[in-house]
Amino acid sequence: MNILGKIRRKLTNILIIFFGNIEWVWPKYRLPNIKNINASDNYNFKNPFLISKPYSHSLLETISELGSRIVKDQPFCLIRLGDSEMMFLSGKMVGNIVNRSFLTSDIKKYDLKEYKDKLSKSDYVCIHDNKSMKSLLPKLSLNGLSKNISFENMYQLTSSRILFLLLNGLRVGVIGAEEKVNVIKKLITYSEYKDYIKNCDISEFIGVPQKGASQDNSKTMKLIEDQMQSKIDVYLVGMSVAKILILPELRDKHKCSFIDIGVGIDALAGVIPNSKSFFGNWTNYRMVNYDYSNINFFHQQKQTKIVIENIHELGIKHD
Repeated sequence: MNILGKIRRKLTNILIIFFGNIEWVWPKYRLPNIKNINASDNYNFKNPFLISKPYSHSLLETISELGSRIVKDQPFCLIRLGDSEMMFLSGKMVGNIVNRSFLTSDIKKYDLKEYKDKLSKSDYVCIHDNKSMKSLLPKLSLNGLSKNISFENMYQLTSSRILFLLLNGLRVGVIGAEEKVNVIKKLITYSEYKDYIKNCDISEFIGVPQKGASQDNSKTMKLIEDQMQSKIDVYLVGMSVAKILILPELRDKHKCSFIDIGVGIDALAGVIPNSKSFFGNWTNYRMVNYDYSNINFFHQQKQTKIVIENIHELGIKHD
């Protein structure tokens, strides 16, 4: 490390001691109910020398932007590009892209140009708010995309439950791994759980394969459409790389909105580790006597020995 790097690191440590907190979210940037105990996560935006504008301002912009689109009843598609999606778009098939999304390491089977073209038709494309991710966009030939909403903002809007307040009065559906969607479908029948998610009217539950949903996009899209039974205003989505091709088409065909909340689906199902970014205060609602053994928990759990905490057990429901 050069001298300037050492000085910057020292200054950062001093700032953390005097102005930071063990939650690793500076007080003036913190939304209600949020706690982030992931000390290594999204480091750049916590450093006042590296951010271009106050993060609280960015959050307000996001709330305003999504709120206005929802109120105006303008169907939109928001897609998040996490590590897996970025690696796939750069031509790499490793890790969870193989193990969960495609179940193959042969990238030649897939037309990356088709994925990039479809991505350009999304209304919002979110990437992590740090330099490494931003530097990848030109390398992926995605220069035309504008990063309208940051990854971190979507984490915070979900974990603070403000997103569910924005959806009040709307008919909401969820699309995600079948096993997790089945859990949400049962949890929504508990008034305590429904109060917790701000009485968000989740009324349609669409399951896709927990593994291999990106193998055959046409098959996955048909599976989703076959389960679309009622008129839904907004779908909350947590699925693999297939979303890049599928969600813009569904938006245009069914005239409704799709918000990619990623691991937010895990949170709704009560299986999010509290060490996940900004979910330190999230309460994982669990049903007594429900078999959770078939749930594919958050993909880093075994690697980082994550403990899922803040579990609140709901009583046995009598029909």
